[in-house]
Amino acid sequence: MPADLYAASVPVYARFVARIPALLAYDGAPDALTFRLMPGMLSAGENLHTAQGYVPRALTPLTGTQAPDLPEGPHDAATLLHRSALLGDWLATLTPQDFVNAAQTRVTHRAGEADLTQSGDTFLLHYALPNFFFHLVAGYAGLRAAGVPLSKGDFDGFHSYPPGFAFQGTGI
Repeated sequence: MPADLYAASVPVYARFVARIPALLAYDGAPDALTFRLMPGMLSAGENLHTAQGYVPRALTPLTGTQAPDLPEGPHDAATLLHRSALLGDWLATLTPQDFVNAAQTRVTHRAGEADLTQSGDTFLLHYALPNFFFHLVAGYAGLRAAGVPLSKGDFDGFHSYPPGFAFQGTGI
């Protein structure tokens, strides 16, 4: 049975795009979005912006739908919140029917300096979703490293820990 690309993408993207406001709902660390984990890496804000960009980058070639016009703007909280709202509204319009031929679609795209052509299912499952999560996690990690008191629950909306909880070499 071929992968259900709608189920593998739209609800997943919708859930985690909707988590971005939770990552931005912090007090203090005013420069956190400009923080870079390492020199040469994107800042936390740029990573969150890039993660958002992977949503239409992944789904428009698979569905043939028109993506929302996302503001490029600064990589600040207001712009990121606006982009998340636009993406959430757009994702809500997509249906399983939009993905009928998506797995067989050939997607030609650029990955860094590499030119690739992949089947729709390979493009989504092996390239687009992993890159979305790479940038989302890098944005989260950048915010944490900048001193924003985020938890794993802020990232995924599932986990819950008491205030001040910290892992102490538990391997979890």
